Amino acid sequence: MLKCTNCKSTIPDPKNSCRCMECQNIMIDASLEENTTPNNQKGLEREVGICILLMDASWSMTNEKAFDNSNKTKARIVAESVAYGIFDLHDLSNKEDAYVAGYAFDENISDVFFSTVNEILNDYSSVTEFANHIEKKLINHSKGTDINLALKTGHEVLDKFLNKSIGHFQDYTPLIHTGELGDIPNARVLIYTDGEHTQGDLNTNIFTNNKKLLMGAYLESSNRLSEGQNSLNSIVGTCPKHNQKNFFHYKSESDYAQLRSLFSMSSGTSGFCPICLDEKINSEITL
Repeated sequence: MLKCTNCKSTIPDPKNSCRCMECQNIMIDASLEENTTPNNQKGLEREVGICILLMDASWSMTNEKAFDNSNKTKARIVAESVAYGIFDLHDLSNKEDAYVAGYAFDENISDVFFSTVNEILNDYSSVTEFANHIEKKLINHSKGTDINLALKTGHEVLDKFLNKSIGHFQDYTPLIHTGELGDIPNARVLIYTDGEHTQGDLNTNIFTNNKKLLMGAYLESSNRLSEGQNSLNSIVGTCPKHNQKNFFHYKSESDYAQLRSLFSMSSGTSGFCPICLDEKINSEITL
């Protein structure tokens, strides 16, 4: 018999529903209730994960084509990959506890969204509608590139999350996965960019703590490599499993699907670096 943890109503057959019909709260096995802890104790704090997206919205991102023979701008490619990646999570069992924070930056930085996967799926009727919202926010910038500002923002949000000080999350604890690599928070910071930092000197030491959680996607055709690639490679973290930089270079239209998979990996717990991503994609192919 299942019993609601909120209103205490019961249903005799677990196959009927996994949520209480009265209040939509999760039903649990009534025999397990005596082993649970009160709601105000740490045992029942929500375990929450977060993906922080730092999206370069400089002039080149919003005006230049993403790849050779592509009709889409770099900003549009990023917007679509993020939108598709979030909509790909529609079957996630804990969508209300999976947060995504998106920021657009050039010489300034602004919020694009800060929501749960569940809220985004409810607020937008399609991938295209959400991608259009993201792209519009990116186009509002279109100036220089201040990567330091983006990293500071990402680090501040990550630090607040890990220290349980994001107020509107209310009672929560960061979801931590313990394994052969140690304790890894279900948290990632992913920066999308196409160029080098243009506002003073690049600070490679902003992520002094939890640097392994910082990943970077570089969008630029293979025949137009610049200092931007070296800059991004110098600031991202190193995978604790493969000892490879968390650096991803996307240089052609054929890489688009992998860019979408990168978001999926960065919003979960399955990896950090290109080798991790290949393993993730290959495992999905064999399923």
